[in-house]
Amino acid sequence: MTNNQMFFALVTVLVAGFGFVKYYIDAKLDPINQRLGDFQTFMGQRFDDLKETWRAELLRVEGVLDARLKHFEERERER
Repeated sequence: MTNNQMFFALVTVLVAGFGFVKYYIDAKLDPINQRLGDFQTFMGQRFDDLKETWRAELLRVEGVLDARLKHFEERERER
């Protein structure tokens, strides 16, 4: 066996070994990536829901403040 053949055989074995290791690691990490993606989707939905809730509450507060301001302006005009 020549040096080139030996080198080619060694490189082939190493590449195959790294391929198996990469496949094994990917197989172990895929469920974790899936769970993280699901969690990200869940948290995005929660933040959107909170944003809508805050928007509704702030609109309600704005309406109350507008009504009070209008009441004060009417009282000032009566004076």
